[in-house]
Amino acid sequence: GAKGEGEVEVQYIWVWEQLKSIRQDLTVQHVRSELTVKVYEYHARHCLQYGDFGEFNQCQSVLRVLHEEGLGTAEGKYEFAAYSILYALATSQDIATVSELLQRLPVDARAHPWVLHAMATREASAQGNWVRFFRLHAQTPNCGRYLLDLPAERLRMRALRAAVKAWTPDVPVSSFALALGFDTPPPAFDATPAPPPEGAAALASSINGGAGGAGKSGGKKRALSRLQGEQGAYRRPVHRGGGRGGPARDGETRIRAQHRQVLLTGRRGDRAGTPPLLKSEELRNAA
Repeated sequence: GAKGEGEVEVQYIWVWEQLKSIRQDLTVQHVRSELTVKVYEYHARHCLQYGDFGEFNQCQSVLRVLHEEGLGTAEGKYEFAAYSILYALATSQDIATVSELLQRLPVDARAHPWVLHAMATREASAQGNWVRFFRLHAQTPNCGRYLLDLPAERLRMRALRAAVKAWTPDVPVSSFALALGFDTPPPAFDATPAPPPEGAAALASSINGGAGGAGKSGGKKRALSRLQGEQGAYRRPVHRGGGRGGPARDGETRIRAQHRQVLLTGRRGDRAGTPPLLKSEELRNAA
């Protein structure tokens, strides 16, 4: 049957402890062989699947040294070379760190499809090309997709802001969701009108005044007064000035004075620790 989240976490912790103890034994006994590479590679993949990027970074740091010593298979070297590029992207490392990482890669590794895919993904993310990024995200080999989940969320938000500004509102949500790398389209929008709220029938009956014509006018008045009473709490207050010296005029003068002071002094006068606003006469003299 399906395992719960707690059971999966307990299972991961148990496997993590076993692999950690094996790694410690290999380190204490100074064993640097193909077995060491296999243990670290397995543990690194296991950490990726459960989102333990801190432990993964420790494993890949040791694997980088082991691979430079000539241990491990060629496929393992290419796989973790691609992981190192994707990890730099996931942790938002600066361009200097990424450039140093690319320079340390062997020449044969730079031409491998896995490494080329990771470099193209990093380039698409740096350029903000979210269409290309999510196409590459869907084609990520091995366990690299676990590392791309973090930058994918950031790029989705950037793409959403750009799309809202540039596109018209009639773009299908399903098409946009697939372009953002979601595996399943969103549920279809239900255009069925909502049922009327409770008491709507009684309110309509009171407006119509019931069956009798005599109570029709009185029913309308009672219903309208009831609606006005309910909507009163949601109305915004309206300030009406009685002339040049009214509240509205004073508020308008104060707003204009604030704008002019920002232009003249470069700061607002209503913040803590700053002098109060200049008067209108002083602003005119300063202008």
